[in-house]
Amino acid sequence: MTTETLPRLVLERELAAPRTVVWNAWTDPAALARWWGPAGFANPRCEFDARPGGAIRIDMLAPDGAVYPMDGRVEEIVPPRRLVFASTALGPDGKRLFDILNRLELEESGGGTHLKLDVRVTAIHDPAAANHLPGMEIGWSMSLDRLAEAMVQRPTVFGAFTLHRRLKASPARAFAAFASLEAKRAWFAAPANEWKEVERAQDFRIGGRERLVGLWQSGRTTDFDAVYQDIVPDRRIVYSYAMHLNNVRISVSLATIEFAPDGEGTQLTLSEHGAFLDGYDDAGSREKGTSDLMDAMERSLGA
Repeated sequence: MTTETLPRLVLERELAAPRTVVWNAWTDPAALARWWGPAGFANPRCEFDARPGGAIRIDMLAPDGAVYPMDGRVEEIVPPRRLVFASTALGPDGKRLFDILNRLELEESGGGTHLKLDVRVTAIHDPAAANHLPGMEIGWSMSLDRLAEAMVQRPTVFGAFTLHRRLKASPARAFAAFASLEAKRAWFAAPANEWKEVERAQDFRIGGRERLVGLWQSGRTTDFDAVYQDIVPDRRIVYSYAMHLNNVRISVSLATIEFAPDGEGTQLTLSEHGAFLDGYDDAGSREKGTSDLMDAMERSLGA
């Protein structure tokens, strides 16, 4: 193909959200991961450095488990109006397949936003990759449909629950099950046949962070990112945490764990209050998952 015959698309949408909100959906990695790619795709890796020359890296995960990586860089950025970025589709071996120049224009429109996207293929490095280009229009159209859906305002859903456990271990032993990375690894995890640990770190002190990233057999990723707000040895742990699903923040919670002597054992009480974001409602799965983890913790103390 010559430069004149390389594919080009011009797509436009009217979005029911202020321009600053739409701009954030393109430039904030967590927001971008919510809608990028055709229907059914997820983005377990989504990096976007929103400044001139900033690097872009997105790995799109298809429903069948295939991964389609892309990298690129920001060429021009004029918040919240214009974004120009170059992108390159990569093969499984990391070789370049084809290059695209993307020009995004956002204009205020009656309380919403008019979006115009100019997509130009600038080079084809692998002749076989040309077979993917006919699907470019439908792929981008589905992505913009997902963006429009993401721009619809949805209420925050709130949830709270309290769990109790009567443990045979002393408060000091029960507290210790939460206080170190090694002890917590014994129970704070999903079944090994469903999930693989990708990253785990724990800084157990007030102001310290804890993080656990897991990759599930389905291809989705979960990210637990916590900050310890209060620690009283053998008595109380208070922490706030955010949960991400495929790099999308789905909830922010405050949890308190209390340890009270009960004869030779311990009465453990865990209370949690959560805000589930943008209409995400776990329908009680957070309470069920936390209860399962407390059961695993109790078994680890018995062992």
